[in-house]
Amino acid sequence: MPTRLVSAALLALLVASCQPYVYERDEFNRERTDFGRDRTDRAAVDICYFTKKTTPQDLLALAESECAKFGKTARYQYSDVLECPVVTPLRARFTCEAR
Repeated sequence: MPTRLVSAALLALLVASCQPYVYERDEFNRERTDFGRDRTDRAAVDICYFTKKTTPQDLLALAESECAKFGKTARYQYSDVLECPVVTPLRARFTCEAR
């Protein structure tokens, strides 16, 4: 019984601490030609998040911040499930468009 309680508490803590973040598929793939290099442009940004802790305003603010690094503005495209790690299973896709 204590093991279940500890496991449940750890899972709750893990889920509660999840903040939305910019997701890069294959970010750590050393075979990528751009591995370890700074981006020079961005056409789209994916944000992984957990519904209970994230508002649409949080998602837009993070997308705007990321697109602004390239002099662009974010436009919401769609959301889907299971494209991100299991702790933050939801993904919001924004395109970065010229201002």
